[in-house]
This record gives sequence, C-alpha cells and structure tokens, in this order.
Amino acid sequence: MPSSRHPPLTPPHGRPNATVVFKKEGYTNQQATLHTKVPGWFWGNSLLGSTTDSSSGSVLEYDPDKFFVTMPQEKASISEMARLDYQNKVRMYILLSHEHLVSDLATGSGEHLSSLYVLLGLTEVRQKEAIRELRTLATISENAPAFAAAVLKIFPNG
Repeated sequence: MPSSRHPPLTPPHGRPNATVVFKKEGYTNQQATLHTKVPGWFWGNSLLGSTTDSSSGSVLEYDPDKFFVTMPQEKASISEMARLDYQNKVRMYILLSHEHLVSDLATGSGEHLSSLYVLLGLTEVRQKEAIRELRTLATISENAPAFAAAVLKIFPNG
C-alpha cells in the first residue's frame, strides 16, 4: 500500500466542504468528502472582539483533520479488494469513534464497542476474549490511528 505524508489541509475560502480525489499511478483512485467545522477558538475570539472574517470561510477547519485512504492496486483480486474494504471500514470507524470506544472498553460494554464487534465479525464467545486484547491495545496506543493499526494487526481479515 502506498503511503505518504502531506502538510495539513486548509479549507479553500468560502467552501465549507470539499471532495478530494486521491490518485497514484497503478492504483485505484479513491474519493473522500472533507467536512468542515468552526473551531472553538473562533467563538472565544469573537467574544474578545476579533476581526476574523467568518464569511470568507477563513475560520473553517477540516474535521477530522487526518485522513487515511487505502488505495488498492488496479489489478488487485476480489479477495484483496474485500480485505482492503474491511480494513478501511474498521480504521475509519475507530478513528471517528475512538473516544467512545475507549469509554466503552473501560466499562466493558456500550453501543460503540458493540458496533466494533460487528465490524470485526466477532462471535459472542470471541468478544469475551477480544475485550481484554482491545483494552490492552487502547492503553498502549498513543492515539486513534495507532489504536486502529494495532486492532487491524490482531483482526486483519474480519
């Protein structure tokens, strides 16, 4: 899988959401819609009399501010495409639900943890074993992307 780092994305002025197409020769193009939000600092600055122009879109930032895209090779098999699709869904779910998952893992149950079990394709018996592994991974992972990568190492195929 190709991997590269790019500087943080800045929303174009006046465009609250954007669609980005990721392209690399020899790989299937992937598309993502980037959503924006008004950051909390804007409201504090407004109360303090800041002159930031909200109508230009200059106060918007992307949420989430990190994006992970899996780009399968154009000649990938159907099983490889299915594996990559599974991993992308699990990764995105963990990235978007990380705080809730950590909370659910602490209590041992919850809506987000149950949804993760379904995404991972875990039977009820396997869920009881998996919670210990997931708690350990959540504790040792420094952030949501690291937790997602660790989960996919243990549950790579669904």
